[in-house]
Amino acid sequence: MPPPPPTHSYPRTLDVAFTSWTGRHLRVCENDENGPLVYAVDLNNRKPTMRFQASGTAHLRASVIFHTFSRTIDVSINNHEIAMRPTSKGKYEFAFDSHGFGGKNLIWKKSKSWKYLNIECVDNAGTVYARFNMQKWVSTKKAGKLEILEPCIRAPSGLVNELVVTGLAGIYLQLMQTISANSAAGANAGVSAAVISV
Repeated sequence: MPPPPPTHSYPRTLDVAFTSWTGRHLRVCENDENGPLVYAVDLNNRKPTMRFQASGTAHLRASVIFHTFSRTIDVSINNHEIAMRPTSKGKYEFAFDSHGFGGKNLIWKKSKSWKYLNIECVDNAGTVYARFNMQKWVSTKKAGKLEILEPCIRAPSGLVNELVVTGLAGIYLQLMQTISANSAAGANAGVSAAVISV
């Protein structure tokens, strides 16, 4: 007989870290970086942008696709397709209909402590189901902590997978946008310096 599924206490903390900036992999471990591997994610320049491998304890296969000319994020989890749709042009918010929650609309948005790209997942009533707290100091590997909160205690198991995949998709998109913006700013500064020196 297969072993019974592990039980978890809530809030449940998942440690999110890059294996390396060049390796293009994410490790999601229980509690901290030394905990059991729960999710393993490959990060790609080509589509799918993110691919979840079944090597962790969650045994989850999922994929995430970012688009060049659209802000919609396409997610596939166990053959369920989920579209993360931006709710407005002026702020970070992505809404999706949760299969794990019977079609309930959930939204990933900036949390009040937005300083470190922190985001949280809420429903239309304002209940918070998950929260990501970004690493507070510069690190080439550590990303932050993803917390699955108490309202998920009696939720279907598929909801946790949805929260992890959609949450990491939003986090990685923000990181890529920040890196791209910083690179562009550095390039512009270099051009300006070159012009001034001529």
